[in-house]
Amino acid sequence: MVNAMNKRTYILLAVALVCFLTAIFILVARNSSMEPETSSTATSNTFYNSTPNTLSSQESSMISVQSSESSMISSLYLVKEYQGHIGVFEQGSSNPFQEIKVAVADLPEADQKLLKEGIPASDQNELNRIIEDYES
Repeated sequence: MVNAMNKRTYILLAVALVCFLTAIFILVARNSSMEPETSSTATSNTFYNSTPNTLSSQESSMISVQSSESSMISSLYLVKEYQGHIGVFEQGSSNPFQEIKVAVADLPEADQKLLKEGIPASDQNELNRIIEDYES
């Protein structure tokens, strides 16, 4: 009888241990499946808090007129439409010092509008980025 009782106790302990280990496994699996969501949220927060280093012509179209006007005051160069194509002007000059043989009429409407108003560049690097957008 004592032998049967010990056997029964061991079986119950084994079943309880299996249930306990199964519960732990389920909890660990559930927690690890939640971690990627948390890390993807952190990644997306990083993305939304970052800013692009360079402006493409599409991104440039989102610049407000007000910020463009305030930039023109401190800019050294102005990229704008000149006789149907793109001209690069120095501050205060009415004649371009460089012309880009890209027909403005062939560009998207947003770019045409930007070039009609003029895109300011505060230094040579910024000017080069703007020119590269339209030459490519």
